[in-house]
Amino acid sequence: MAGRPRSKAIAVLASVGAIGIVALGARASTRTFDGAQWGRLLESRLRESSAALRARIATLAEMPILAAAVSTDPTTVRDLTQDELAFRPRAGETIVIAQVPMNGTPVVLLVLPSGADAPLTDPSRGPLIRIGGGALHISEAIRVIPRERAKEVQGVLAASQIVDIRDFSERLTDEKIGASIVVGGQSLNVSGPEHPAGAAPRQFEVRVDSPASVNIYLILSVPVEPPLTPYWIGAAGMALVALFFGTRGRPDVAPIVLPQPTPAIWAPPAIPKDASSAAPSALPPTVFIGATGAKIGRYEIVQHIGTGGMADVYLAQTTGEAGITKRIALKVLERSFARQPELVEHFLDEARVASMLDHPNIVQIIDVGRAGADYFIAMEHIDGSDLARLIEISASRKTQIPLPIVLAILRKVCDGLYAAHMAHAPDGTPLGVVHRDVKCGNVLVARNGVVKIGDFGIAMSNHPSRVTRTQIGLVKGTPGYMAPEHRLGQAIDGRTDLYGVGAIAYEMLAGILINLEFSVLAQSGRDGWPHLPPLSRFRNDVPPDLEAAIFRALSYDAADRFADCAVLELTLEAIATRYPPVGNDKTIARWIDSMLSVEGPAITQAQAEPRPWGLDG
Repeated sequence: MAGRPRSKAIAVLASVGAIGIVALGARASTRTFDGAQWGRLLESRLRESSAALRARIATLAEMPILAAAVSTDPTTVRDLTQDELAFRPRAGETIVIAQVPMNGTPVVLLVLPSGADAPLTDPSRGPLIRIGGGALHISEAIRVIPRERAKEVQGVLAASQIVDIRDFSERLTDEKIGASIVVGGQSLNVSGPEHPAGAAPRQFEVRVDSPASVNIYLILSVPVEPPLTPYWIGAAGMALVALFFGTRGRPDVAPIVLPQPTPAIWAPPAIPKDASSAAPSALPPTVFIGATGAKIGRYEIVQHIGTGGMADVYLAQTTGEAGITKRIALKVLERSFARQPELVEHFLDEARVASMLDHPNIVQIIDVGRAGADYFIAMEHIDGSDLARLIEISASRKTQIPLPIVLAILRKVCDGLYAAHMAHAPDGTPLGVVHRDVKCGNVLVARNGVVKIGDFGIAMSNHPSRVTRTQIGLVKGTPGYMAPEHRLGQAIDGRTDLYGVGAIAYEMLAGILINLEFSVLAQSGRDGWPHLPPLSRFRNDVPPDLEAAIFRALSYDAADRFADCAVLELTLEAIATRYPPVGNDKTIARWIDSMLSVEGPAITQAQAEPRPWGLDG
């Protein structure tokens, strides 16, 4: 019985010692505060926001209506853009369209939303970061070549976006750190927690590297206890003595483990309850217009298919000497662009790259040339539909694409992309092709079940035959489908296209067209990327190994994806074998016939203007 009070006393002494050391450790931690980690976190957010904004304006700048608008007047610009969904500003975004005379002052033609405060950024300056209206803004601009009056005026498209730093602010507040961002003499308070009574805050100034040339500083205010006094030194000594005697003679007492701080993370977003109802209704059939019966070289125009960023696409036909008529897809450079040599070379680059790609799952180039003032590329015509439209049709009928069909199409896409990645020129030189715009709108499914990848118009190639090359730092592609390294302007390879295959797979199985823009990353963080609901939310026949393969293909880091498209294709083949029946050309043909049976003749080509659609509507 005598030992029990002694044990209690020892336990009390041990507890006192532990508490004392923890308290001293907490005091010491303020003396070794690392402010640089917060600067790096803010820098990362700024660079991600800048890359997303750059991709956004690059996409808008390539829209044909903008090239037509910048040489007109404010009323015309407003009329041309008011019904175009792409020009509707997103939350926190402002869009400016301006006209710059060769020898004059820039004229603002349109600001969206109307009345918003948006400085007209100089395209030559790069991104601009500023503080205004109680928020941090990033702006960037790009030049637009007008269709008319190109010798008199230039166009400018500028956009400004509020940088979302809410989670950054919350993390600072949780750590009881006050913080302000200082840009160009303007200050923005982002965290102002109340410090404990008696605490004397200590300030740290951290310079933040950013994509803009302006100086940015992060001022951090951290509570620091008063300097150590003889009282605190005595308390520390007593704590150590208490800990020593509290553990001496108690071999059966486990050593005390001090609690470790839990690192703060960005939590993934909650899955919306109505996620399964996000499937869009099918778009109405496109009304085609065009110069039916006109001729471009030896090709007779049958019907207008669509309009892309630089060209129009037509269904055309040619008749040989034996009277054999063959239908092709004819891509014709818009005449205003045909007067600019650098854009002509950019257009012809597509033919140079794609003509060296010979594979049954890649749209083949038949001819390339010039007829009068028109430059054209003749391609095989695919009688069928692009995959994006098929997904919309299936969703409108409240049906799901059968699993064997999904796996069969994905395997063919992988085959075509792998062939492009491994392609060599006739002289044996590796082409080094990366498509850079792999999405459902660029996958064509023919009525006979053949699957082909089209639109190598922005493909990257290192072959000497490629005359024009993408400028360093200029991101080209569809933002919502770009792999993270592509959006950030970093080095890319075949795994960048593999990311697009993952997005296609998810869309086919979920029945919705997704949007993986970097605004999602800014809101939800890197952890849990790509922040998509599990496929079980949409259907119950997706095997776990297939879902795992899709999310692996969508990994944030390229190193975490499959090694190449061939490895992914073998993985999908193994999954298809485990879950029969295995789809093929015939089963794909029967499926697409059922999809298009009530749609009438479908004349589509991936080179036509894509129809954007995302989870955000």
